[in-house]
This record gives sequence, structure tokens and C-alpha cells, in this order.
Amino acid sequence: MEHQQLPVNNKKSGIAVAAVVGGSVVYSGAAGRAEEGGPEVHPERTAFLTASITKTFLAVTCLQCCERNVLNLDQDIGAYIPTRIFNPTFPETPITARQLLTHTAGLNDNEDALLPGRYRSEGTDCSVTLEEYVRERFGSTEYEAKEEMWSQTHAPGLATYHYSNAGFTLLGWVVQCASGRSVASLAQERIFDPLGMTRTKYFLADMKILEDTDLAIPHDEDRKGVGHYGRQKFSGLLPDN
Repeated sequence: MEHQQLPVNNKKSGIAVAAVVGGSVVYSGAAGRAEEGGPEVHPERTAFLTASITKTFLAVTCLQCCERNVLNLDQDIGAYIPTRIFNPTFPETPITARQLLTHTAGLNDNEDALLPGRYRSEGTDCSVTLEEYVRERFGSTEYEAKEEMWSQTHAPGLATYHYSNAGFTLLGWVVQCASGRSVASLAQERIFDPLGMTRTKYFLADMKILEDTDLAIPHDEDRKGVGHYGRQKFSGLLPDN
């Protein structure tokens, strides 16, 4: 189908839109620029940072592992990873993949971990592995410094919904250990390739080598460009095609 190129304002951040009805794309269009003064956004050529939408891909790979009987949603994750993770206030209550998927493991987010630094690299992929992140953030020592990550009033599974980036990063390591595969390779083989998502990658380095692909610069709430960033095998790039 033909794509509609909407009016471009050189000062506006870009957007690409597609509408799907009954499995078919009935409309696609784009407006703005990939970055200020940069190329116009194109629905099939411009890739956007998916950020936390990447959690959807991780959830799918997790459930695919369940279908293959290599992971049980209700098993203590300690059965899959080489260290025991627990809430210091409720040390005997297991943490499960189901809890991590539904944000009910009683985990809080430390916003410092989302800022530029060891766990978030600017303009490149993060060098910190999932295992390094988990061991440093959930390690078996220095629980005094880590209790802030856990609910002290609700046990895992009984906790109310609390959105947690740390919880999904932990889930990524569980999936990786249970399957013996990286989350990126699982998503590539079982999601991206079957769906023909040829320009969707987990890593910025993989996107940069693709031909005919522009990378849109992420913007903050004030529409200021903030540049690309990477977090522990966490964020992918997705062109709207």
C-alpha cells in the first residue's frame, strides 16, 4: 500500500503510524524528522527505540520457554539461576516467573539505576550483562543496602501490582539461564524471523549496520533529543514496517 507523508516541521520530533485491521495494514504514515535537522521519518525506513515495549518480547520468549517445558511459571526461579533471590523480609517465600511477568513480586524500582551510569550507556549498547546486573542489584550480600528494592509489607505473590524494570531484567536472566540462550537470540529466532521483522534488533550496533535504515533520536517530555541509550540486553530498536 502507499504511505502518506504528513507535513514536516523541522523543529518537531518524528512519528510513524500504522493502523492494522483484520491482520492487514490499512493505513501508514509519518511526520517529523528522525532528529532536528535530520532526515524525514519514513514508515518503513525509520527505526525507533522501543524502550519498555521490549518487555513484550521478553514476555513472549518466556512463555515460549514454558511451552517447551524448559521453564515453569510457578517454580521458584532459584531452580534456574545459580544464586538464590529472595525478599529479605520474607526469605522463605519463593520468587516466580509469573510474579515477575505480572509485576507482583514485591519489587520496587531504584530510579538511580535508570539514569546514565553503569547500568545505562549513552549512544551505545550497555556492556553490563544480565548476570552482572542481577548479582550487583540482588546480590547475596549487603542486603541492608538492597532492602529498598523489596516490599517490606507484602510477600511475593501477595504484593499488589508495582511496575518494575528491575523485575523484568531479573526475568531476562531467568529465561537466559533456563533456555541456555540469550534473550536476543531467542527473540530473533522465534519472533523477529518468523514475522519477517528484518529490521528489528535488540542492539544498537546491529541496527547501525543495516542499509536504508535511519535511527530516530529519542526525545524527553520537553521534546528535547536525549540520544540513544542501552540497558542490559533490555531495549531494542523497532522500525514501524
